[in-house]
Amino acid sequence: MKRIALLLVTFFITTAAFAANPQGFVWANQETSPSYAPNASYAHNSTGGAVKITRTAAGAYTVLFAGLGAAGAAMKSNVQVTAYNGRTACNVVSWSGSPDLSVKVHCFYIPDGSMRDSQFTALVTFAP
Repeated sequence: MKRIALLLVTFFITTAAFAANPQGFVWANQETSPSYAPNASYAHNSTGGAVKITRTAAGAYTVLFAGLGAAGAAMKSNVQVTAYNGRTACNVVSWSGSPDLSVKVHCFYIPDGSMRDSQFTALVTFAP
């Protein structure tokens, strides 16, 4: 019984700590659009701020999470990006900013390495 109680307490503390940390995600599904706000069903910013995606060149994008940089200023951050189209790879070039978190993403066509427009997903997490 003590083990179950300890497990439940650990679960609730861990869940509460994760929920308290800033986080965001987005599905960038309009690969050739110059600038847009993604569908709210496929985007989240724990600060309640907007998420905006800008295409800066073929295969080059900036994802802006309004207010998320300031919310996670004293925490360690991590950004993961995954290409959504086949035969394409997307990488995080950099992320920074406060109060807004700006994530730069480059996508490449795998066979020849050229920059290529692509849909992608991005996940931003912070840890104390």
